[in-house]
Parts: sequence; structure tokens; C-alpha cells
Amino acid sequence: MADLTASIDRVSAAFAEAVQAGKVKIAGNIAAMLENGATAEQIANALASLTTDELLASSGLAGDVDELSRAYASQVLANMQQFAPVSESVLAALVEADRANYLQFVRGEMEGLKRALQQLVLTGGDTRAIRAVASVGQTRAQVEALVNTSMNTFSRTVTAVQAEAAPAETLYVYAGPVDGRTRDLCLKLSAAGELTKAEIDRAFPGAFRDGGGFNCRHQWLPVGTTARRYADAAQKAIADRGERWRDPPTLQQQLEARQ
Repeated sequence: MADLTASIDRVSAAFAEAVQAGKVKIAGNIAAMLENGATAEQIANALASLTTDELLASSGLAGDVDELSRAYASQVLANMQQFAPVSESVLAALVEADRANYLQFVRGEMEGLKRALQQLVLTGGDTRAIRAVASVGQTRAQVEALVNTSMNTFSRTVTAVQAEAAPAETLYVYAGPVDGRTRDLCLKLSAAGELTKAEIDRAFPGAFRDGGGFNCRHQWLPVGTTARRYADAAQKAIADRGERWRDPPTLQQQLEARQ
């Protein structure tokens, strides 16, 4: 479990760095045009003629998304516990769904950067301001959260698919970091101890797939692993929170309450 968490953290940090580097590269290319004597109108026209796919290619982000997709096998599947068969076609479909989401995200980042550069060039922005505009859009922390959420959800989804093929009496525990960042819901799930999937679905609807929600670092693991220790740690953390503890709903319960 620690290896899986560390692997996802490394991949998300690398992709966040790549997104920032891609935006810096595009902004730097535009600043270089101004330094080489191009007029604001020429630069604006050049930007207008660039398609989003061309921006992705020139920034390198198209390749970074492909590399991120490959990391699902080399970093997530290679480091998670697999206890029942999952077909290659199911895995491929899950990875492709996330890849499409990442492509949509980086396209949005490139389109936002393009608009910001056009506005800046046409209003007399200098090269320093043009290069600085690379900071528009999502922050590195937000990009890391996006990848962490997607990869951890992918891992929990693979576990859920395996659980459908596993014996109904298989017991699971909720495993992952117990620290100052651990949300109350994740402590509640960990502290519950050993449960069948049916028991989890009844007590914590949606949590077998969603975990604690956005940016959750936790997974359901079948008993018989090092996972038992997480329940003790979570129960102690709940006790330590004392009066600050509030019994939290799952993500699905929150969404249902709003409807």
C-alpha cells in the first residue's frame, strides 16, 4: 500500500511539473517572437492560427499524457494487490477513460493560455509579462490532486471489479495514511475494521469506489495483508480527535442529500 501511494505521488508530481513546463515553453516561444521583432498583430495572428492539438504537440503535453497513461500499468497495477482476475479489455477501457479526461484537461489549459497570450500581446505586454502568463490556469497542487484522485479511483475501481469475482465472504479493510491530512470519513472507514463488500456497501454507500472522495489516498484491501494495522491506527486517531470528531457521511450520501 505504501508503495502504491508513493508511486501515485511520484507520477502526479511529474505530470504537474510537465504541465507547467509545457505552458512555460509556449509562453517562451511567444516572448521570443516579440524579441525577434515580430509585431503584436503578427504574433496575435500566429496564435490564432494554432490549433489546440498543435499547441499540445509543441508543448510536449501530448506525449506527457501518453506517458501518464502508461504509468497506470507500471506504477498503479504493478503496486496494488490483485486477488482476482480482471480482463485486459476492462483495464484498457478504464485507462482510456482517464486518458480522455487528462486530454480534455490539458486542452483546456492550452486554450486558456492561448487566450491569455492573445490578450496580453494585443494590449502591449512585454516579454517578461508574456513569460509570466504561463502561471495561468491550474496550479501544480491542483494538477497533482487531479492525477492522485484519478489514479486512486482507478485502483479502487479495479479492486471493486476483482471483488465481484471474489467469494462473497471475502473481508476487506480500508488502508492508507493515518496522519494530520486524513479526513474524518477515511478514519471512520479505516476504524470499521474487517467487512465484506456487502457490509461496506450497506454501511458506507459508494465508498468502495469513491473512498473518502476527491484526492483520497486510501484503498480497500482484502484481509490477509498488512492491512489490519490500519484499523488500529484509525481508531486511535478518532479517539485523539475527541470532541472535534464529527461522524462524516460518504461522498454518495452527501450527493444524495443535496438532491
